[in-house]
Amino acid sequence: MVFRLSYLFIVVILFLSITTNLLSQSKANLLEQLERNNIKATEIESNIYKIEYPWGKTAVYNYNELKPQPYTDASGNILDIDTTYIDLTTIDTSLYSNMFTLWKEVNFAGWPLYYGDENKNGQLEFYGIEGYQDSSKLVIYEIDSSKNFKLKHIYKDSIYYKYSNVATGLFDLKNIGQKNYFLVGLKNVGSTGIMEGLSFKNDTITKLPTSLDFILNDSISLLYATFGDFDKNGAVDLISSMLSGVCIAEYDSTINNMRYIYSYQPGTGNLHGFATGDFDLDGRTEIVASCINGYVSLIKNIGVHNYKYIWQTRVNTLNLYRQFITNDLDKNGKPEFWVAGFNLENGAWLVKLFAFESFNDTSYIPVKIIILKPIQSNFIWHTACFSRDIDNDGIEEIIIATNSSILMLKYNGSANENDYSVFYYNYFTFYVGWIQFLTIDNDDYKLFLATKDRFGKFITMIYKKNFNTSMYDDDRNNVKSLDINKL
Repeated sequence: MVFRLSYLFIVVILFLSITTNLLSQSKANLLEQLERNNIKATEIESNIYKIEYPWGKTAVYNYNELKPQPYTDASGNILDIDTTYIDLTTIDTSLYSNMFTLWKEVNFAGWPLYYGDENKNGQLEFYGIEGYQDSSKLVIYEIDSSKNFKLKHIYKDSIYYKYSNVATGLFDLKNIGQKNYFLVGLKNVGSTGIMEGLSFKNDTITKLPTSLDFILNDSISLLYATFGDFDKNGAVDLISSMLSGVCIAEYDSTINNMRYIYSYQPGTGNLHGFATGDFDLDGRTEIVASCINGYVSLIKNIGVHNYKYIWQTRVNTLNLYRQFITNDLDKNGKPEFWVAGFNLENGAWLVKLFAFESFNDTSYIPVKIIILKPIQSNFIWHTACFSRDIDNDGIEEIIIATNSSILMLKYNGSANENDYSVFYYNYFTFYVGWIQFLTIDNDDYKLFLATKDRFGKFITMIYKKNFNTSMYDDDRNNVKSLDINKL
């Protein structure tokens, strides 16, 4: 069973101090494990590391020990937040072994893998990376009527992905039914110097976004880019992270480029990604940003080209590198936004997810905490979190990928009751660099896992699901209690 306990009680337990020797040992284990997996760690501040992954991505992580504080309301009263604890080391993966089976393995990958039918031939294209770390190419593949993946285009070498987020978006920037493809390149081929944002449009021959349209203004970043019409004026906006702050730009057809609109620096550390939605249901867009030091910030659109910072809190974890939304899971009339991260507590690594709902127009309250104890006790490489209705019952599942584990949680609560059970869990023999669900040729969801083969080549493992409904044996959802005293 999933172990649930008052958050106030667990806070008292987690206040137990650890010795300096234990912290030093955990740090040594972390560095040893990272080096063993060809991951470079450079300490840039005390216990804050720049991590360089073998496939090129970089991130800044906070590896400080954290002693959580209780949550309080505006009057200082301690909040008792519904909390679920799951120990992944106790789950029997054989109970879920038939839910997904390997469908195909393809020789390209993406973080994420962008896709679309841009040449309008009824067949999906996939935009990703092919090859090895030091000899890779940015490519477009297309799936044909026989479900085979065919190479359609290789971008020239000057479109260089190393130490960037590779592709950053595929979006109908000009509202003309054709998407621009955004990539990060270098100003000097073969250099490791200054990067620049590149936007490609459809060419007249391939009908694919392979022709350079424009180079982004230097004042605008593509780091963790999110696209949409956030002020609802009909023009496409871009949110990105820049200099530890939030940058908002808008496409301007008169200059055929993105124009700077707004920026804000919360002063809370490196930002990593955004979630957007109307969380207080007032018709305006809110933008959620989170960072390595545990802060969550909200920026609200209050008019055309007009944004305002309205709210900030700090949660009881670090490295808040994931944000996603759910559409009113607890059926109380309010959508939820989530942030997820991980940190070291009493010598153990814990992954934590926090759900928030609107309290009023300018404040939000936590309504759910999910805490996971992962298989890997010495370090956390990566956490991916998002929501998707996997079993087609109209209710989103929460998907969490940590290192080589994939966990899917099913909501089974009622109004204002946030109960979850394990829907699927597997621990793979390879590292999961990225996870996403796609639909191919109106077929059911396929599970895409980006990774490398044993020779270091980028590959994607594609799995098909073997279930159509949410009906399953209740026994397989029993999760052993998490022994809190061992955290």
